[in-house]
Amino acid sequence: MPQWGGITKSLAAYEDAAGELEEVGFTDFVVHWPRPEPPYQGDERVIVAFAEKQLLGGRCR
Repeated sequence: MPQWGGITKSLAAYEDAAGELEEVGFTDFVVHWPRPEPPYQGDERVIVAFAEKQLLGGRCR
């Protein structure tokens, strides 16, 4: 069975993806809101944690 979640599987995966995109010049990063089933399966707590960290002045990587 395939593993789902991608960048919304963990906060570290999300931060890695955002940081890599920032390094190559991306200024915007759009992600589908995670759903319980594929193809956008993931953990919405990851997006919430990332947003809270960014709002508190955290940086990727």
